[in-house]
Amino acid sequence: MTIRRIGTAFACCILLAWTASTVGAQPAAAASADFFVAPWGDDGSPGTVETPFATLARARDAVRPLIAAGLTDDVTVLLRGGTYKMTDPVVFGLQDSSPDPYAVTYAAYPDEEPIVSGGKSITGWTAQGDGAWTVTVADVASGVLTFRELFVNGGRRQRARHPNDGFLLVAGPDPAAPPETRMSFAFYPGDIPPETNLAGGELVFLHDWNISRVLIDNVDHAQGVLTVAQPIGPSPAFHVFSQLEHPRYAVENDLALIDVPGEWYLNESTGELTYFPMPGEDINTVDAVAPVAEALLIVRGDGSTEQFVHNLRFIGIAFEHCAWDLPQGGYAEWQAGFYDWRDYPAPYELPSALTFELADARRFEDGRIAHLGGWGIMFGRSCRDCTFIGNVVTDVSGNGIMIGEDRSRLVLDPVDGWQPWWTRRPDQAASGNVVRDNLIQYCGQVLHGTVGTWIGMANTTTVSHNLLRFMPQIGISVGWVFDGTPTPAVWGNVIEYNHIHDVMLMLSDGGGIYTLGIQPETAMHGNLIHDIPLNAGVLDSNAVFCDQDSADFLIDRNAMFNVGNAPLRFHIGGYNIVSNNTLITADAAVPSIRYVTTDPADIILVNNTLRLEAAGVGCGDPVYDVAPLAGLEPSYRARLLSGSYGFVTPNECLCLTCQGDINTSAVVDGDDIQGFVSAMLGGSYSSCADVDGSGDVGGADVAVFVQLLMSDAPCSDPPTGACCETYGSCSEATGIACAMAGGVFHGDGSACTPGLCPQPAGICCLCEACERIGEQACVTQGGIFFPVELACADVEPCPTLPIGACCQPDDTCDIRTQCSCESLGGFYFGDLTDCSAGTPSVYSASPGLPIDGSQTVTHTINVPDSFVIGDVDIQLDLPHTWVGDLRITVDHLGKSASLMNTILFSGCGDDLVSVVLDDEGTGGLVQEQCSIDAAGTFPTSPPNYIPNEPLLVFEGLDAAGDWTITIVDVFPSEDDGRLDAWTLSIDVVDEHICADAP
Repeated sequence: MTIRRIGTAFACCILLAWTASTVGAQPAAAASADFFVAPWGDDGSPGTVETPFATLARARDAVRPLIAAGLTDDVTVLLRGGTYKMTDPVVFGLQDSSPDPYAVTYAAYPDEEPIVSGGKSITGWTAQGDGAWTVTVADVASGVLTFRELFVNGGRRQRARHPNDGFLLVAGPDPAAPPETRMSFAFYPGDIPPETNLAGGELVFLHDWNISRVLIDNVDHAQGVLTVAQPIGPSPAFHVFSQLEHPRYAVENDLALIDVPGEWYLNESTGELTYFPMPGEDINTVDAVAPVAEALLIVRGDGSTEQFVHNLRFIGIAFEHCAWDLPQGGYAEWQAGFYDWRDYPAPYELPSALTFELADARRFEDGRIAHLGGWGIMFGRSCRDCTFIGNVVTDVSGNGIMIGEDRSRLVLDPVDGWQPWWTRRPDQAASGNVVRDNLIQYCGQVLHGTVGTWIGMANTTTVSHNLLRFMPQIGISVGWVFDGTPTPAVWGNVIEYNHIHDVMLMLSDGGGIYTLGIQPETAMHGNLIHDIPLNAGVLDSNAVFCDQDSADFLIDRNAMFNVGNAPLRFHIGGYNIVSNNTLITADAAVPSIRYVTTDPADIILVNNTLRLEAAGVGCGDPVYDVAPLAGLEPSYRARLLSGSYGFVTPNECLCLTCQGDINTSAVVDGDDIQGFVSAMLGGSYSSCADVDGSGDVGGADVAVFVQLLMSDAPCSDPPTGACCETYGSCSEATGIACAMAGGVFHGDGSACTPGLCPQPAGICCLCEACERIGEQACVTQGGIFFPVELACADVEPCPTLPIGACCQPDDTCDIRTQCSCESLGGFYFGDLTDCSAGTPSVYSASPGLPIDGSQTVTHTINVPDSFVIGDVDIQLDLPHTWVGDLRITVDHLGKSASLMNTILFSGCGDDLVSVVLDDEGTGGLVQEQCSIDAAGTFPTSPPNYIPNEPLLVFEGLDAAGDWTITIVDVFPSEDDGRLDAWTLSIDVVDEHICADAP
């Protein structure tokens, strides 16, 4: 009897899930809307439910007169289920903007799924005798059409590839120097099929964190050499052997490579498409689609007038099939889908299927973005308060979701001419955008160095409660400044309660979450990150990787386990707080935290759990306090993890959302019994088995579990309410989950409302001092606030604030922060001003020391003269083939200043010769002078250039003693150089500088 009832409940659950996911089901009753669109409609019709429009563009045009006349209510357009084929994107501009408080909504008809497709159906197949199918595709031979992706019966098919799985290894090492090792390499005998020279095919080459896709010129089987038509790597630093003696590669796009079901090849000369079908595919009914449109939807305001598109909503609509073609110069990636600008002025970034710019209060909800050749969706320049919620993003060649933009766009400054936008117009940064409760998976399918969710030059972004999985590289990336340069455009981003697993599956030097640069008020908390494999390349893969001067982060209450390397890694990091995290390693030789070239004293560790143990699946100890809240929230989980694109994997911890559902199948059935018994005996899944909500698993749970087993209904989510967390934020959670996370629960059915969760006290860095006060009081006093349960003693010294010359009441001049100076009753001259008398003493040395990627070079100048320093300038004579790889610092009497800090991706292929570094330099920041072109000339002084960190830190010290320069070539490659000479110009303090100060 019990078994029969359990089976009935399970069958009902499957039936309900299948019914809910059926596309195009007819509704029980007609819906109400202003206009209707249907695949069988006619754009000449009035757009009613009986006579709908045929296209989204026609519906947009019908709404425009209503907006122009002045809205007095919301406007709704409903799209009937089915596929809407298009070759060009639908564009929404200012005339589609809805004034507050009204919104224009384009939504799916109830219980139906409209699919906007940029694909072309491929029909007319002919079966060949060898099992393959062929068809001649119109317009290919003439050059009008080509495509790189083919989707059959809703799945991506592999373009002809060798090997079928994994990669081949380059035969090496090769002693040749660039550029030769960017254009050819040796392969092992038998690695490449002998029946082709692969001319016109494509090489897929893996670097450590990025890839190259370039055309093949020929294969010389006699010599065992493969030659390409376009250089491998985005610069000479990324040649074939720059990182490994035997790097990985594959070859694609040649008819001779088709040897397994699912592979295909398009002959662009004849237009013939050859496909080797999968088992069970019927030539008469197969649904084959090739993408032809490069974009599907564009919402863009007016950049010249800074006018925004307001209040547009897209709900329940699927966007599929978008094309991207290989650039003429090939695809040589720098990072995250941004590639070498070889075909200037052609693009250096991938196209997005959906693009939003200068748009605010926009909502994209309950939709799907899938089967794309470029990027998925971008909220770019000046997008504000946009929400992306409840969507599936899957099967994307590049990045899935983009928030913000990179640094390259220029704006016209009335004084300085064209300058980077983020230095002159940081107000144009994307801000206040939300990415919540989305299933994001299988991104980077073709361009493997890309990311699930990318946050670039943006601020106050919230990425929360998403499930990210199955990525060749990074899950979430945030921040896009590669050095220690502060920027007002990047701050206040929050990455919280995301569940990230099975990422970094192909490339290295990344993590579940990856960060770059200084990002004040940015936090990562409550994230569950696991199943990160050991890196296949040179550099580590981690759960969280804080790269390249990542600073001012709060990393709090995250759980990381099943990671092949250190769960948390810092590379050239700055000041960060790491608190209340659970970091688990299974190997004693693997550290919980790896610092690389970061000073461990800059990383404030508070109340973290660092454990050595094998970490299996399940939600019990040691990650129980994070797991219940991480990932999709209950109402979204039930919908997104069912149907064609959503499913539950064995290692996804979904506890406390469906009590008793031990195996997370969305129903309590006989398959849960073994897990429940295991929990009773102290095994895994203990939180899921706590069906009575008592906080542990015991005898009282048995009766409740049996009742759940006997129920005919699928399991339902326990009630939720408002949970005030320790940071003062509020989220929806069950009472048990809230308590386990250390929060305060306000009762079942309660809601998060303004003021419900008071802001807690935290540490406030004021001038050189630190206090524990509230956030508002801290900000009012001009301090930097960290909302954590720390004492000031735990964070000394506080982050450095800007400094400058200060005339104190006794007319002495020294270097202080503005608030420190004014608190003493002094006069502050301004940031980066000095107390110099302008009479320098000069000290030089010519060491002629070699520099390469295998060593750290230091040299010391001893200054014999004792006097108080007023100003310091430093001249370098440092020839080097790639100065962008260098990290240069100078130390004196316990103080240190960074002159240049490893920017790698910005060029700098020439020398630093006669370059003067001066806080008042008129040439700008030295590391911004690097040319994108590696062969470009680095300009020499004059003008002088500004160092990465102010040399003011030495002012007020005694000049006498050792001054030490340290040079690290952080990129282990074949470039090298020398420290020929360096010079100190040290001014004495001007004793009369304060005489005329107010």
